[in-house]
Amino acid sequence: MSGTRDPGVFLEDMIAAAAHLAAVSAAATDEELISEEGSLRGDVRYQLTVFGEAAKHVPPHVRARRPQIAWSRIAGLRDKIVHDYFGLEEALVVEVVRMEIPRDLPLLRAVLEEIEAEARG
Repeated sequence: MSGTRDPGVFLEDMIAAAAHLAAVSAAATDEELISEEGSLRGDVRYQLTVFGEAAKHVPPHVRARRPQIAWSRIAGLRDKIVHDYFGLEEALVVEVVRMEIPRDLPLLRAVLEEIEAEARG
């Protein structure tokens, strides 16, 4: 049940997916990220799905700490990948992986650090 998981776990899931995407994208061209050849396209979409699913479970009071993160858009992209796989615009995938993931990753890490510090007292 998602209600029993600590919010930090969802942030950790988001951070892991974002870090993986950042590493993969650093070693790939835009065309490689979206190519139907090989497994990279599927890997990118899977990591974006994990990223978005975890975002859905981050509680509103935690999301409010970083309103500059497009929480709803992240969750919406997950829904688009899962429910409208063939209607997904590849340019959107590239934009998210190249621009939004690198911007959001340090923000997510900062939120997690804050939550962990507060939990320690």
